[in-house]
Amino acid sequence: MAIEENDQKIINLLHDTFKGINSANKNSGCPALYPQADMSMSQMRVLWLIRKHGPVTMTNLAEIMHIKSGSLTEQIDTLVKSGLVDRKHSETDRRIVYVELCPKTREIFAKSYDSKMKNFSHILSSLSASDKKQLIQLLQKINDAIVEPAKV
Repeated sequence: MAIEENDQKIINLLHDTFKGINSANKNSGCPALYPQADMSMSQMRVLWLIRKHGPVTMTNLAEIMHIKSGSLTEQIDTLVKSGLVDRKHSETDRRIVYVELCPKTREIFAKSYDSKMKNFSHILSSLSASDKKQLIQLLQKINDAIVEPAKV
């Protein structure tokens, strides 16, 4: 499949933009988002989803991730042992188990988020209000297209 010239330019610019943002975050002393370098991408995703939805039941988290609860249990066990996540039983139904971020994990996320937002604000300060409005519209179109990916 041939890619149009402008599409290739956009892809290259997006790649360079993301690379630049990551580099800016590292160079600014942005706190490490994950306390363990050996953490898997799947475990990182679990942390992000718990942060976004948590405290969340194991069943709901497995549904959100589109995985079987057995696979999730293994990942949560590892995160609990690492001190990053806590399990809590429902007070009304002991069969229901909630998972939530530990205080130290919430603190890591908060520091990282604050640092990243400062970097993004600095980066975006070079755009006019009109440019920002146009960027929002274009990014929304891209995000809408991501929800319905093209059949390959």
